[in-house]
Amino acid sequence: MENAGQTQRLIKSLTEIVRYKEAATDKLIKAETELRAVDHLMTVFHVRFGDLLHFRRQGWELAADLYLPHYAIMTFVENAMYHAFGDSENDWHLDVGFMHRGPDVLASISDNGSGFSPAALMTDGTEYGTIASTRMRLEALYGADAVKLESKPGRGTRVTLRLRNDAVYRPPEGDT
Repeated sequence: MENAGQTQRLIKSLTEIVRYKEAATDKLIKAETELRAVDHLMTVFHVRFGDLLHFRRQGWELAADLYLPHYAIMTFVENAMYHAFGDSENDWHLDVGFMHRGPDVLASISDNGSGFSPAALMTDGTEYGTIASTRMRLEALYGADAVKLESKPGRGTRVTLRLRNDAVYRPPEGDT
């Protein structure tokens, strides 16, 4: 019975993550669905790492009605959680935010992790959910400048996704 509530939350989050990862492969989904999966993933990592992990979200309401390729945000969040922080004893910071930039919505995923040389990750690997395959899917939908990845060893990583506003869901007239 010790920590039963936390265990129940962890099991529910893990179940939802697995369901989400397998259910919508290669489909366009609403960003709010993707962001709910991000929340579930962060719940799991908060249970594991507690106060060492600081997760901040900003402007999620700006993206709620956007449609984007399945796993477009999760790919970069997972990469940060599984690779960026390693054995660091410093506090870990992960930010996922959205803002308007002209007619576009920009998504930003940034961490204060170990950083890496992004060149190979942007071009190698066609396996679903890799950075390279996610970049290809985003560029197919939004154009060649859809993904900007900045990373410096020891300084962290920032991924910026340019999501065209014309991919925003608009219900048919008369629907609310």
